[in-house]
Amino acid sequence: MPDGASRFDVRSGYVLEKRTGHHRAANNWVRQHILVAEQKYGFPITPDFTVHHKNGDRTDNRPENLELRVGSHGSHGDVMPTLLRNAELRAIAREVLAQYDD
Repeated sequence: MPDGASRFDVRSGYVLEKRTGHHRAANNWVRQHILVAEQKYGFPITPDFTVHHKNGDRTDNRPENLELRVGSHGSHGDVMPTLLRNAELRAIAREVLAQYDD
């Protein structure tokens, strides 16, 4: 299958996309909600984060249905401490926040 192709994983209930070399790939497959969240938030979603489906539907990967959380299974909602620990992510956060300066 070419990169970008998708399939449904019956065991996990997630939609997967073929992405060769992606940092979160397992056998070249990445959970689609991770990819959508990376586009939404503008940085790589590392295992420090969980992407939570607000409506509980693991196949509903619309950006507005996804929420970035910290920790395993989204146990903590505050992402700032994790972002601030990583220099690269701090730089990205500065760029985003600069867009809101008056």
